[in-house]
Amino acid sequence: MMGDSGDAARQLDNWQKVVEYSLAVITPTVLALMMFSLIVTPSLPGEVVLLVGAASASTIFPALMAQRLHYRCWAPNTMPQRMMSALFGTIYISLVAVLSVSLVSTSHGLEPGQPLTFAVVATLLLGLMAVLVYRSRNGDRFEHMDIRYFRRPASDVGTIVRSALVEEGASVREERSGRRTRLVVEDRKVVVTIASQPRRSTEVIIECVELSGKEICERIKERLGD
Repeated sequence: MMGDSGDAARQLDNWQKVVEYSLAVITPTVLALMMFSLIVTPSLPGEVVLLVGAASASTIFPALMAQRLHYRCWAPNTMPQRMMSALFGTIYISLVAVLSVSLVSTSHGLEPGQPLTFAVVATLLLGLMAVLVYRSRNGDRFEHMDIRYFRRPASDVGTIVRSALVEEGASVREERSGRRTRLVVEDRKVVVTIASQPRRSTEVIIECVELSGKEICERIKERLGD
């Protein structure tokens, strides 16, 4: 069983990398080509738009595979960081493309120095700064999180988690927000987030900041089982 989980974790990591690279490199690069085509070869916008659609759709299958693998194993919650990296790449390439297209357009008798161009550049720069700030503030948190999906109702999963915490003699504070429940064990720096998903499934994220809470985290995983 451990071998199956380890294999699933490796596959999950590979599929997440595919999603990250597709969003960070392939999609924005194709978008950049579309912008250049509008200036250099105006007769090809239709074909380039189809290429953009295909590039965007290429992330759907890897994302579905990654989600399925989340049901088979516990894995580090790296997807938020990967999405931030992908967003950084998208914004950066888009920014370079906008500036490059503006320069190229001057050789075609166009006027790139329009207010809209400056607005787009300013928006991309602000987005770039926002991504960097978010990564710096939350990067450490994600490194201490494990995530897994279960094909069980959130109520059943919550009961199992609470039982495991009681067995460890933990003092738990419960916080509810919509379909999401957070079980906080302050003295051990452990936070368990249980979120109801479609089709009676449940997402569980265990955040274990300090080594003192590792035993509790492992007990929860053991009780939830495979």
